[in-house]
Amino acid sequence: MAESPGRRPERDCPGPCDEHSTTTTPSASRPAAARPVRDGVLLGLAVGVSGLAFGAAAVSAGLSAWQACALSLLAYTGASQFALAGTIAGGAPIILAALAALAGTLAGRPGAAS
Repeated sequence: MAESPGRRPERDCPGPCDEHSTTTTPSASRPAAARPVRDGVLLGLAVGVSGLAFGAAAVSAGLSAWQACALSLLAYTGASQFALAGTIAGGAPIILAALAALAGTLAGRPGAAS
């Protein structure tokens, strides 16, 4: 059976399939697949810069490197981490600094305003 010009050839498959699709090509789907990777790399860089800034602030405030790492693991918000480092740098006792960081962490948790 001869095909007329401008007509799509008949296909054997009952529904839409990748073999006969004209809307998506591998090159068209590649940028969409790369977007999550790009976003993840950018987010990782942003978090890394923030962590580096906190590490520098914590060590200059008098915390050891392992204390700064432990605080990064335990604190819920980055603002609490910086509040603790700033309070210690200001000369407050460690217990008051820890309470300030805890207050910031509790205020930042979901449902705290209700």
